[in-house]
Amino acid sequence: MDEHEQFWLLCALLREQVYRVWDFAVHNAHNPTALQRFEAMQDVAPGKIVCETSLRGGDLRNSIGLLLEVGDQPRPDWDEAEDGPNLGERYWLIRTLDGRAFRWTNAMFVVVPEPAVHPRYAVRAIYDQLRSLWAQMQKVPDNPASTP
Repeated sequence: MDEHEQFWLLCALLREQVYRVWDFAVHNAHNPTALQRFEAMQDVAPGKIVCETSLRGGDLRNSIGLLLEVGDQPRPDWDEAEDGPNLGERYWLIRTLDGRAFRWTNAMFVVVPEPAVHPRYAVRAIYDQLRSLWAQMQKVPDNPASTP
């Protein structure tokens, strides 16, 4: 397995781990530790690393990245005469792991837990491995074709 394949495999593992931590936090919110994690992961704001959770399992290249902007916009396909007032839709603009700007609409994101905050979870090991691979590669791959 070359470095690019390793990079995208680790990204897939990171996304799966984020899903597991998020599921635990949602289903155990009665536990004070889980409630703290739930609240921290919901604190989605520009400048944070985020993971898309509404599609779960979609294109890996577009699901994790640095949140650049979040806002509301009018729906382009809305006919106010037929459908009533255009209430708009929420959008998220992220810088993906391969460096592209990708715009999501009507999705849900959570903050990827920082390894220092959650040292017991596999997130820390995955972060460390990603950081090491990132340093070895001069640039992030354009095509994760072999990613499961």
